[in-house]
Order: sequence, then C-alpha cells, then structure tokens
Amino acid sequence: MKIAIDSQTNFPRLFASGLTIILVSQTFIHIGMNLGLLPIIGIPLPLISYGGSNLIATFIGLGILQSIKTH
Repeated sequence: MKIAIDSQTNFPRLFASGLTIILVSQTFIHIGMNLGLLPIIGIPLPLISYGGSNLIATFIGLGILQSIKTH
C-alpha cells in the first residue's frame, strides 16, 4: 500500500491497490477455510501453498510491483 500511496499516476496506484486486495483477500479466505468458518472453494494461500499457476502469477505481480517501486 505504501507504493500505491507514493505513486504519482493512476496505473501504479491502481495496480498496487489491486494486488494488495487480491493477496489479502486470498489470505483471509484461505485461513477462514482452514478454520471452518468459510466453505472450501480451493483458493491457495499466497506464497505458501503449493500451486503452480497461482504462485507464478503472484511472483509476476510482485515483480511488476517492485519494478514500479524502482521507477
């Protein structure tokens, strides 16, 4: 969220906010499923669960976010 707040244009702001919302929502949904509070729908825990396509997509998103931060 710090990158979103510090950005000057809309694309970095929206990208950083969207990626943060996706990662936080996946985390809360996964933890809720493991505690039995939510129905099991198959969302992996970001950066921890073994999942090929989700892990690659998360790393790509974090790489783009890091590139936004450096530029």
